Amino acid sequence: MISLSIKEIITATGGELISGRDSVKITGVSIDSRRLGKSNLFVALKGSRHDGHHFVVKALSQCSSAMVEKNMRTKSAKNIILVKNSLDALGKTAALWRSKINPRVIAVSGSNGKTSVKDMLAHILKQRFRTNAAEKSFNNFLGLPLTVLNTPRMTDIMIAEMETNVIGGIRRLCEIARPDCGIITNISDSHLSDLKTRENVFREKAELAEYLSPDGTLILNNDDPFAAKFKKIFRGNLITYSLKKNSDYRARVIKTDLGGGSEFILCGKRFKTSLPGEFNALNIAAAAAAARLLAVPWKTIIKRVETFNAAQGRMNVKKIKGRILVNDTFNANPGSAGALAEVLKNEKGSKAIVFADMLELGKDARRLHTDTGAAFAKAGVESVHYTGQFGGAFIKGLKKINPAVKYAIHSDRKKLMASAASEKADIIAFKASRAMKIDEIFDHVVKHISSRNR
Repeated sequence: MISLSIKEIITATGGELISGRDSVKITGVSIDSRRLGKSNLFVALKGSRHDGHHFVVKALSQCSSAMVEKNMRTKSAKNIILVKNSLDALGKTAALWRSKINPRVIAVSGSNGKTSVKDMLAHILKQRFRTNAAEKSFNNFLGLPLTVLNTPRMTDIMIAEMETNVIGGIRRLCEIARPDCGIITNISDSHLSDLKTRENVFREKAELAEYLSPDGTLILNNDDPFAAKFKKIFRGNLITYSLKKNSDYRARVIKTDLGGGSEFILCGKRFKTSLPGEFNALNIAAAAAAARLLAVPWKTIIKRVETFNAAQGRMNVKKIKGRILVNDTFNANPGSAGALAEVLKNEKGSKAIVFADMLELGKDARRLHTDTGAAFAKAGVESVHYTGQFGGAFIKGLKKINPAVKYAIHSDRKKLMASAASEKADIIAFKASRAMKIDEIFDHVVKHISSRNR
């Protein structure tokens, strides 16, 4: 619960009260007219599909206040704040609340792994601290302010996830959340339709390192090719983690497979996790480094890692009738797709993949899909079910490595479902950008295999 007066919000946002009283206190903020409390502020946002202003009247029947961009003609006596830009005003309101509370703030950013690291760290810290972490992937100009505004006054630790597609975006998020510590997981090909180059992706993430004060801490993936560049611009307390290079927290993987998860050594301590893949050992090393910075005992970290379960769509493994299905559909870029390919590479048995486009890759999209197809062929994938405009490029990469690969490219979703459900491979992995909704195909195949006799 938060506590802000309408007057304070007007001052912070430069808004104008067009109805109601500025002495009224609000205790929560929502952008969803279906989820409002009596003393909440509804922020009307104009989106690509819906305009929140259409729901203001409905919202005010449930809550005390609304923030709008359009000067509304209303007989309501409830509080209505007029602002120039609702999204910008939401950020300023969040910055106002952040100035009134004093948690230690850890910001997590990077092209891949940031949500997993955030979730792992929250799972560890909740054992010892009053912790609030971003929900799902609430990490942009909308999600981060909502995370801050969902942080109770007495919170010890707030974990903020940060992701934008513009230079200057991370700095703006830092100005709202004011982190004391940053974790940067890696730099990969993401948001290239806006950022254009991997160098610009680095520049965007570097804003977190540049924001931190000399008293702040940066936890950095030492295996990442851009690690040296981050070290040049950061002057505070640097902590490194890795799989390959000498670092403060270096993980050595003992075993990892889809059937049994992973075991690894970190700082002389043995860890077990249900999560497959060396990249997950790397993510855990990042979370452990942050937890140790807060003096969490190793014993607690090890136990919490063992009980951690990944969020839906993040390398979830489902075993059905002797077969393994992998749901890695939460999102995709070449880095995360490559991590899945590495996991499959170490598995025995026949392998297939249901794949769809990786979005926001700009002019390099075809080349990156070709490279990704080649990576899956090297991992031993022999059968592919694809949907999307880059299917030809993906298959081109596969056939460079394995000319005999079986594949089908579908424009019709029902045909994709039928094709995927007919797959006989021992292991079937599912991967795509979230907007492609391949999670629905995964659910269909699970039901199909579960209901039939093999």
